[in-house]
This record gives sequence, structure tokens and C-alpha cells, in this order.
Amino acid sequence: MRHERTLRWAYAGHPPALSLDHGEELAPGRQGTPLGIRADPGCEEGARRMAAGDGVLLYTDGLTEARHGKQFFGLDRVTATLAKLRHRGPSDVVGILTAEVAEFAGERLRDDLWVLAARFE
Repeated sequence: MRHERTLRWAYAGHPPALSLDHGEELAPGRQGTPLGIRADPGCEEGARRMAAGDGVLLYTDGLTEARHGKQFFGLDRVTATLAKLRHRGPSDVVGILTAEVAEFAGERLRDDLWVLAARFE
């Protein structure tokens, strides 16, 4: 049996998915309107073929917008952390990334923080 490895998405106001090993956006583009704001959120849909071992990171803006004073954790810190963790397991990536953002913010997060990492087999 042949397995198709295709990641499909619909962006509705959340940040774009990132490559788990490189941190680049898998599908740069418009985020769409957050769900619940209007009847038709205008989601941006797409798909991308993935190879065995490829990974994806999904997250809420609570990750990049975590603050230390007036400074944001930011996408650059997320991508730098992912680059250091290349080829690590998804649970390791989530644990290390959330620990880094908690340390950065002094464990005083002001927004929701949701992080999901997965790899294709």
C-alpha cells in the first residue's frame, strides 16, 4: 500500500505552519480572518507534499507574542530554536520550545500558548 504524505491546511487568523527542522513557513500568505468574526472567514487553503521524516509546527500567536518587558519572543527566536533542534522528536521540540518561551516571559504568559509538532512517517 502506498502512503500519500500531503499536508492540507486552511488558515483562519492563526500563524502559518512552520517546517519543524528549518523554521520556514510552509505556505507564506494571508492568514485569513479569525473564526467567529464574520460568516465567511475567507480561509486561505492549500496543500504541500511532505517526505518521510518531514515535520510541521503549528502554534498560536501566544508563542511569538510572549513578552519580556516590551520585547516579543518573536518568530526569529522560534526559527532559531527549531534550527538547533533539527531532526528531534516532536515531543522534544514542544517541550524545549515551551520551556524557552516560559523562561523568556518569566513564566507570566498573557495570552494562550498552544504548540503542536508532528512528523510524517
